[in-house]
Amino acid sequence: MNAATTAQQRTSDTGKTRIRARIAHVGSEYRKDVTSGTCELCIADWSASIRDISFELTDVNTGATWQATTPTPHVDRWNDIWEVCVNPFQLSKALAHVSLVVDIDRLNDEDGRALIALGILEAVEACTRASAMVERLDGAYIHDDDWGE
Repeated sequence: MNAATTAQQRTSDTGKTRIRARIAHVGSEYRKDVTSGTCELCIADWSASIRDISFELTDVNTGATWQATTPTPHVDRWNDIWEVCVNPFQLSKALAHVSLVVDIDRLNDEDGRALIALGILEAVEACTRASAMVERLDGAYIHDDDWGE
């Protein structure tokens, strides 16, 4: 019995399976950003905003595929457009090297698949924030007594 067979048995015994996710579609819309504060007809520019990301989820063991589309979570100042600070091109490259272990029940449910897709985006956003924090520290040493101030 090889390691792949063992991993397959272990995930199926617990109601979980291993999947690979890839970005199948990025939905966007163009919107007008008001830069003067008086009206939408004033000085404005158009910018692209990611509205949703569709993933194709593929079971590594069976090859079965599912589609999942999720609106992107809001991370900046509030407005009626939900945005995510994720570069879809970098995310697509990263997903090619990652497999996820998920509940089989979630894959068989449309809302469950949306939760998986949203979890991918939230994980990327958390990693991006952590990376930015490390860059800000830039090797600075934090003393235990610094937290008391």
